[in-house]
Amino acid sequence: MIPKSELIFVYEGYWGDKVFVFSSSEEKAVKAVKRCHAYGKPEEGYEYRLGAHWAIDDETEGWRIVPREVEIQHIGGKVYGSFANDLPVHLYWECPLCHSKTGEDISTDITFPHLVWCEHYTNPSLDESYFLVHLSEEDGEKLKGT
Repeated sequence: MIPKSELIFVYEGYWGDKVFVFSSSEEKAVKAVKRCHAYGKPEEGYEYRLGAHWAIDDETEGWRIVPREVEIQHIGGKVYGSFANDLPVHLYWECPLCHSKTGEDISTDITFPHLVWCEHYTNPSLDESYFLVHLSEEDGEKLKGT
């Protein structure tokens, strides 16, 4: 049975006051920053990059990982595709607050429950929310290719 909600720590990757990535662990958040489009030295053709250095405190420029305790809801999701058949695999879920439907490509190293974020574009009066997506047993088996 999927729990309704709980408090967890989310690790957000910041440059300045803008969140670029998030994860359920500090280690995964650091990896996500390093894969982020904005990570790297700005150079010709890559002017959107902000830098590859880490802030040493709250006052210095650079990437920072900030833990934040948030209340999350557990929700169900659905997968389409098959890693076993070398097909692209997509995770789909619906925000229970604003009812927007979201899909994302997933890779073979994904773990469930999977942390997702909704900005509530369809209802801007809501604060952004994190959710943990669970799969049905059938979808879990589909990912394994059994």
